[in-house]
Amino acid sequence: MPCDPFEMKLVHRGFRREFHNTADLVRGVSRGDVQRAAVVGEHIEFMMTVLHHHRLAEDGVVWPRLSARVPSRAAEIKRMEDAHRAIDETGDRLRSTVVQWAQTGDSWRAGQLLPLIEDFSRRIDEHFDDEESKVVPLIAEYLSPKEWRKFLAHGSAFVRAHPRRGLALGAIVLDGEPVESKERFLGNVPLFARAAYKMFGERVYAGYRTQVYGSA
Repeated sequence: MPCDPFEMKLVHRGFRREFHNTADLVRGVSRGDVQRAAVVGEHIEFMMTVLHHHRLAEDGVVWPRLSARVPSRAAEIKRMEDAHRAIDETGDRLRSTVVQWAQTGDSWRAGQLLPLIEDFSRRIDEHFDDEESKVVPLIAEYLSPKEWRKFLAHGSAFVRAHPRRGLALGAIVLDGEPVESKERFLGNVPLFARAAYKMFGERVYAGYRTQVYGSA
């Protein structure tokens, strides 16, 4: 029985939006404002960590099954795996520079950081476009609903391990989505995560956005 991996595009949209916003967040930090630089740096690190968690779930659950079941599409699967490695390498350079910038708020270091952010955003856009057009249809055809839920469970595990950040992440993914999409998305997450989001998610997200962007 095929699955319906509609969540993939929602998650990707959240990542795209936050990484596209990152350069402006860095530009908005006044020279030497270490406190503000630390807030922005922590947000970037959070999004990098979540993206890495997402990629690990794909590497562990999705690619091995597709490789075994659709050998004729091996080139596409390998391209996804290669893209993950390239994103990891670019991400390591980005994270290292973020740490150095966040400690000082130095404008020279920000000048080094901005092209890395722009390059990283471009890479994930290209990868997400490729994945959504070439691989998500394979997921829908060749993974069972149970296997897809196993993939989704990795995200729920993050919520359980990091409750407040996990709720903020859920709201980032659902931000701007119509009510129908939100309910559909939440209907596929474990009961504990769904209940926690409905009780606290919007409030946690409002506080997080105020901290990062300056307004709820």
